[in-house]
Amino acid sequence: MRCDLCGIDRSIFSTKFIKRQKKIYCSACIRFLGRKRPSRKEYKKEIEQILKTSDKSSAYGAIVLLSGGKDSVAALYVAVKYYKLKVLAVTVDNGFLSNEAKKNIEKVTAFLKVDHKLILDKSWFDSIKNSIKNNDLPCLKICAGHKLNNIMKLHKRFPDIKCFITGDELPFVFDDNYSSVKKANGFFLLRVLCGWIKKEKDVYGIISDLPWEKHPFYGYTSDCLAVGYALEKYKKIHGLNPEEIYLSDRVRHGLINKRQFMSFLNKRNKNLPRHSALVKNILLQKKDIDYQR
Repeated sequence: MRCDLCGIDRSIFSTKFIKRQKKIYCSACIRFLGRKRPSRKEYKKEIEQILKTSDKSSAYGAIVLLSGGKDSVAALYVAVKYYKLKVLAVTVDNGFLSNEAKKNIEKVTAFLKVDHKLILDKSWFDSIKNSIKNNDLPCLKICAGHKLNNIMKLHKRFPDIKCFITGDELPFVFDDNYSSVKKANGFFLLRVLCGWIKKEKDVYGIISDLPWEKHPFYGYTSDCLAVGYALEKYKKIHGLNPEEIYLSDRVRHGLINKRQFMSFLNKRNKNLPRHSALVKNILLQKKDIDYQR
């Protein structure tokens, strides 16, 4: 059984279903329908109001978290070209950042003439490594925490920078509403794409003039090697596809439709064996981490 709104399967983590007006909705969709959903114009206004409060005397108006994937690259472009911000682009390499993503980062930052800093995070690498070995999925339990931890470290290092821009396409979720802005520990997290894209394909329109190359990764990523390998291992052992959580959320917000949702679930990437081999080599290394692969 699948939800009539988002398409998620009932088997995914024992998702609860509720019948309303002859339709079946999952519990996440019931909560979604009960929250206020701002327009793109309202999301933009939220972001602009926060950016106006940034310290004009600071060397940078914002830090952009740049993974090299399409979304973070689009967020960087919006920050530089539309909001006219002088930004510091920061990449956190957790040991599974692909060489393709690194090349995209190098080309895009040079093209946009923005300063770039690379941070190597061994603790994140260790967490992903242990998660995969334990037949778990790092994306669900580990990565968000490490991302926030790195942002907090950056804020401590650059205390005059109050705005941190990420490439997230979806807004923050609060009890009764959604927002493109979240205040946390003296700084603001900004999801600028909420105000600039209506469909997921719009991201490609934003970055169309940039020297960014699309590479066929497996899973919901355009930069990380670990996702596809971890997903396949998780599905084989647990019989569940956690991608449904990620994709169904995009259906709710209108970024993709249910047909695209099902098409993505059934798609198999021919490069998965190569990426899986790379991940296995990383996991089996005698050294804890090798950033030179």
